[in-house]
Parts: sequence; structure tokens; C-alpha cells
Amino acid sequence: MTTAFEHLITLGSFILALGIASILMSVAMLVHRRADVKLSAPLMLWMFATFLEQASFWLGSYNYRQLEDASLVEVVFVVLYPTLLFLQSALVSPQQEVSLDMVEHHRRNHRYYCGIATVCAVIMFSFFYWAGFIVKEAAVPPLLLVLTATQGLVALTATLARGRGLQLVAAAAMAGLSVTNFISASIVLIDS
Repeated sequence: MTTAFEHLITLGSFILALGIASILMSVAMLVHRRADVKLSAPLMLWMFATFLEQASFWLGSYNYRQLEDASLVEVVFVVLYPTLLFLQSALVSPQQEVSLDMVEHHRRNHRYYCGIATVCAVIMFSFFYWAGFIVKEAAVPPLLLVLTATQGLVALTATLARGRGLQLVAAAAMAGLSVTNFISASIVLIDS
């Protein structure tokens, strides 16, 4: 018999796979067309952070493996969050048909993918907060709430910032926070 967790994570995994594929296809395309590419450090860092956030969501979902029944909140979360991550991936990833000026791509589109990262952080924080009080098996460490809130503030700063220097700092901070998130999500699997 399939549990609610198994059923939900299958759908979430399909959506995450599309987002991860979008980023990996863009990286492969950039390598193939490297002579034509004008690189952007903030954009590359955002692509890296987005990739890690998708992997972290999938790894972190293992915490809910004992879930036999799902609430409406859990169903909506497992559909909405990966969908937003997919949209972020599609927006952050340069497409082959357009200019390979990644500096210009970041300048034109950063408000969209950084904005989605902000919304994702708010949704994740809300879900963690809800799970910590409602789902007794899903106690959320306070440090994870702090990490998620910090990601949201960094993403909001990147959404609103115009200066190149601040864009680079925000992208580097988001990449670092995403690495931390990935490591903390991985520890659950390693310790189990």
C-alpha cells in the first residue's frame, strides 16, 4: 500500500526533475556555446543556488517519510513549492534561442527569479512553522527557521537591489545559504 508521502513525493519529484533539467540543459548549452557567452557571476551563483534548493527540498522531504495521511496544507505545499522552484529554474536559466549575454539576462530577469526565491522562502518558513506546531513528528529545528528567514531576506534584497556589487553579494550569500541548506538536508539521510 502506498503512503501519502510516497504518493506526494512522486509528484513533487517529477516537478523538481523538470527544474533541475532546465538548469543542467542551460549549463550544457553554455559550455557548447562558450565562445559566444558573456558570463555573469551573480547569474551563475543564482543558477547554482536554485539547483541546490531543488535538491535540498527533495532530500529534506525524507523527514516526512512516516507521513501516512496528508492534510490539504501538505498537498498544496508539495505541489506549489516545487512548481515555484521550477519557474525559478526556467527564469534563471538562459535559453539557447536568446542572446548569451548573461549579464544582460540577469539585469532583465533577476527581479523575477529573485522574487520567486523570496516567495519560496516565505512559503517554506510558513510550512516549517506550521509543521512544528501541527505535525508532531515534524519538529523543525529553530536554526532551520533562521536559515529560511535569512534566505528570504537575501532574496528580497536581490529582488530590490540595482547595483552590481549588491547583486553579487546577494547572489554569493544565497549560494552559501543554499549550500548550508543542502548540507543540513543531507545530514538527515546520512544519520538515518
